[in-house]
Amino acid sequence: MKKYLKTHLVDFIIIASLIIISLISLIIINIIEKNNNNIHAQVYIEGEMILDIDLANEDAEREIIINDHIKLMVKKNAVKVLENDCPSQYCVHQGYTSSTSHPIICAYHNLYIKIINGESDVDVVVG
Repeated sequence: MKKYLKTHLVDFIIIASLIIISLISLIIINIIEKNNNNIHAQVYIEGEMILDIDLANEDAEREIIINDHIKLMVKKNAVKVLENDCPSQYCVHQGYTSSTSHPIICAYHNLYIKIINGESDVDVVVG
């Protein structure tokens, strides 16, 4: 056993350091997202934006009826699909989202809810 540890000590150190670096990165990303005071939810149906909700200014939970099929619930810095008549109900079970990397999607009704922060939505500028 000692011989195995001696020969693979460098591997263990590399793996442990990579795990620590990834955990620190996740913590930093979460802190940055939580400190953002300018968060919006953009609601798209069939590719057209129909609603832009300022989630930073929401004080209490409230319902928003999109159409006969979809009802949203918004609260401070988060949004969720409260009711939907699609067969899978995946968007309803997803619950609240406040992360820019976790949109809400319902393919049945062509619904897409994108969370954006106050920063520019441009990822790359070429030219």
